[in-house]
Amino acid sequence: MTAEAATRLTGKVIVVTGAASGIGRATVLRLASEGAQVICVDRADCGDVEEAADRCGLRPLSLEGDVTSAEDLSAVAETVHERFGRIDGLFANAGVAGVGTAVEADDESWHRILEVNLTGAWRSAAAVLPVMVGRTSGSIVLQSSIGAVIGAPGLAAYSSAKAGLLGLMYSLIADYTEHNIRVNALLPGPVDTELMRSVRAARAERAPRDGSLQATPVTKLPGECRVDDVAAAAAFLLSDDARWITGTKLVVDGGATAV
Repeated sequence: MTAEAATRLTGKVIVVTGAASGIGRATVLRLASEGAQVICVDRADCGDVEEAADRCGLRPLSLEGDVTSAEDLSAVAETVHERFGRIDGLFANAGVAGVGTAVEADDESWHRILEVNLTGAWRSAAAVLPVMVGRTSGSIVLQSSIGAVIGAPGLAAYSSAKAGLLGLMYSLIADYTEHNIRVNALLPGPVDTELMRSVRAARAERAPRDGSLQATPVTKLPGECRVDDVAAAAAFLLSDDARWITGTKLVVDGGATAV
């Protein structure tokens, strides 16, 4: 990281949902290392993130919150506004996954995945937008997936939710660009997280019945995508380095979707 990048988020207050693990955890640490006051929001304990941050001399603030609860998210936004007087950024990252084709998905799993991944992002944005509008400034990054733009075998609900986030992005831009609020989406490929490991385990269990579930995009760059790679992309979009970027689908997949 350059010296400029190490301070480019100084003074900014940024909310991260799904902050307790995986990409959320990595992004909290990245944003804090660049000078941001980060608010870690998760229904799970964020103690591991705080310990990691403390070792680096960073001080994020943890607030319990479930993205399926509008009351939780409103309380988070109110607390952050009262304490810091501003909300400069939101990384709507909270998500869940489940394996199943369109025929196999049941109502409960379908609605649960859309409730967290899509509706949860909408609730998160709706909670912070009044504060951003009041300051005529803000940046929102929605955690989508390459599954939104390519067929991901056995992930009907997940891909549908992630595609829905792109529609949400465009709608937010149409309604809030006049308030100087930028909205972008991250589209990672497969990343080694607990969520992805659970998907791979479910696919492996089903493989004898449906080998197509083993299919994953093949990257063109060597190695694997790391959570830090996605965190770096999120930090860029939330920074003033991206001041003229809105409506972008930033793909972080090592060339898996390149043609």
